[in-house]
Amino acid sequence: MKKQKYYLAAGILACSAISGLVMPLANTFAEGGIGSESQDVTAGEVDETTYSVDINWSDMIFDWKYNEATNRFGFQHHSVCHAVSAAVDGIDWLEDEKNNGNIYSDESCTNVFAGEIVYDTTYYYRASRSEATMDVTDHSTNGRVKVKASFAPTDNYSWVSGRFSSVAYLTEQGGYSQDLDGGYLETVAGGSAYRALNGILYLEGDDSNLTSEAVQAGDKIGTVTLTIEPDLN
Repeated sequence: MKKQKYYLAAGILACSAISGLVMPLANTFAEGGIGSESQDVTAGEVDETTYSVDINWSDMIFDWKYNEATNRFGFQHHSVCHAVSAAVDGIDWLEDEKNNGNIYSDESCTNVFAGEIVYDTTYYYRASRSEATMDVTDHSTNGRVKVKASFAPTDNYSWVSGRFSSVAYLTEQGGYSQDLDGGYLETVAGGSAYRALNGILYLEGDDSNLTSEAVQAGDKIGTVTLTIEPDLN
């Protein structure tokens, strides 16, 4: 008996209506024969990272003030004495501040004024300056930065510690109870072309036995350092 050979090609078989034999449609072979083939992979466009920031510091002056409620001295953001009048600031506001003991008759804000407010007379008001803030604007392209704040006291003020809070948290909560995570400034609302990061410094320390002589006007209390790093997270 004669043996027939059949070939399986490309997984498809055809049946001949004439011969009844199963025949392949076509034989398929890899061009070049058996072996391997490789293709190089190359880099196309590459985004280059450029780090660029602007830093803005507010006034870093703190006053050493006595708190009657706690019978303790403590640091407060620096306050200034400036002129006010009913004609400019409104008589209702001036009356309210006078009743709260915040209106003075002298430009050094030492003599509290308790008399009758006269419309065209100059008085003086002690107000805190803006908080001790640090603002960083991140203009980096193809990348971004993170900023860490730290405070180092001088030897004479080793009892003072500097802590940092979020300005946004301060605005919402009215206090400093929340510290920045690891001292890293928080990202706040900014424009589409930049990121804004900021924080606020406040000072505290072991002042339980300290008097007014513990702090001297003009002394350097310490130094705030901002460390700028690539943010790869």
